[in-house]
Amino acid sequence: MTPPITKQQEEQLYNIFYVQGFLFGRDKLYKKSVELNFNISRRQVAEWLKKQEINQIFRPTKLATKTQPTVLNDIHKQIGVDLIDFRNKENEENRWILTAIDLFSKKAYAQPLPNKTNKAVVSGMKTILDNIDNDISSIRSDNGSEFISKEFKKLLQDRNIKQVFSLPHTPQSNGQVERFNGIIKRLIRQFLYINNSYDWVKNLQTLVDNYNSSYQETIKDTPNNVEEADEDKKTVVKDNIYKAVAGKLQKDIIPKEVVNKTVRIKHDETPWSSKIYTIEKVFKPKDNIGKTYFKLHGLKKKFYYNDIQIIGDIQNSIDTPEKYEVSKLVRPSVVEGVPGYY
Repeated sequence: MTPPITKQQEEQLYNIFYVQGFLFGRDKLYKKSVELNFNISRRQVAEWLKKQEINQIFRPTKLATKTQPTVLNDIHKQIGVDLIDFRNKENEENRWILTAIDLFSKKAYAQPLPNKTNKAVVSGMKTILDNIDNDISSIRSDNGSEFISKEFKKLLQDRNIKQVFSLPHTPQSNGQVERFNGIIKRLIRQFLYINNSYDWVKNLQTLVDNYNSSYQETIKDTPNNVEEADEDKKTVVKDNIYKAVAGKLQKDIIPKEVVNKTVRIKHDETPWSSKIYTIEKVFKPKDNIGKTYFKLHGLKKKFYYNDIQIIGDIQNSIDTPEKYEVSKLVRPSVVEGVPGYY
């Protein structure tokens, strides 16, 4: 049985998670706790995370797609690059993020851009390359216009960098940078959600630094450490990457007793809804190829297991507009000189 978490442990976790913005899951948060000499177990970290509303709402909705990774034998052999569209965020000066990740060390880079014009992308790429200690052998990108422009090709030619293109309409073929994009977008959205702010540029480098200093299961180390590794250590890292390629297929295990359990459902703005629902009934498949689905109280739609997240207690709840619903809409009127619906 897991010992109850102490008040001191709660305060320590709260500080690195909410205050410092180290918004990762169980394993990375536990590794960070060990580095900081917190007297806490992995299971205690997991139990604390399960109760955090922000973690429930932004928990990834599904497992990453299994793809064949690119396995290299050294750092700086190849980096994957891509763009993230952040135009829906209220930042007047920057609307895009140019991202890059070393396909061996997993060290990531991110540069905010005002737009994705050829000039802006080349400038951002130059900044990223200047921040990498050694020369890059090759770059993997899609064939978007910003990556095949004359200006971009000249930048690579001037630095003797070969360009490799991912498969058209197949983002999985540049899967490592795509996965990093998903992680950094989630970290940014969580940070903004907690701080009720739209200034993602101010905190971008902090979040990238947190990622690079966090333990990565594939390499069994942090990207920063691998960047500084000697040849013997690099051999170990390469072996770890090869072992990870054969990752096991994970299957969903549905708990036996779920009726009346509280759940969150998939949401458009955040991965999971801030509103909580209750499982009313479970419909089991009639044959081996069918899927179990659930009826939630107050909703007509049927939900499959991947559409819901079963939750328990909640700590550090955050007020959001979604939690408050309109119960009745009455005719337009004027109250104290203010027009509206009352």
